[in-house]
Amino acid sequence: MKNKIKSTEIRKKALEATSVLDLILVDILTCTNILRIFDKPFFSRKFSPIMAAGIHRMCLWYLFLALCRWYEFYIRYKKILPAGSVAICRDLSNEIQKRGIIGFRNKVIGHIWDNEAECPLSDKEVSEYIRRIAKDDFTSFYQWIIDFKENIYPKTVVSIVETLRDKIMEQNSISSEELGLKHLLTKNTAFSELKE
Repeated sequence: MKNKIKSTEIRKKALEATSVLDLILVDILTCTNILRIFDKPFFSRKFSPIMAAGIHRMCLWYLFLALCRWYEFYIRYKKILPAGSVAICRDLSNEIQKRGIIGFRNKVIGHIWDNEAECPLSDKEVSEYIRRIAKDDFTSFYQWIIDFKENIYPKTVVSIVETLRDKIMEQNSISSEELGLKHLLTKNTAFSELKE
């Protein structure tokens, strides 16, 4: 009886984890695809430079929030991760921390005031923080998130999140039907539609 309770609790955690990963994927894919769409001349001509900068900032900040949610996911669910995934997941969490994305969320997103400097956050200061996160190379930063041509595991954030979700589902016999509307993405349908 005790083992049955334990396996039920593990499966419940796995179901929660899968749902969280699905939502993180949706957020990352939405942000990156909006940026990709708005980068195309047909759309970019329709917006003023200020509006285009606002759209870019909105997507980038929401992408940072999705990466922070991954970081929190790792902390909360690392005990149920498939054995072969732990090091890759830990490395991704460490990279998010090292890039300063958690600090950016805590200091910039949703704030106007720099508590340390006791003054408003300047656009220049925020832009510099973002450049540091991207390591002064936005093309490589976006390819680290998702490579639309070759999204190979474990080279991108999307490949790690998607593969982990699929492994947890397989390991715990979780079906797409069981997740219902929460299971928004599948490896061979939604992602393939996003490729050029």
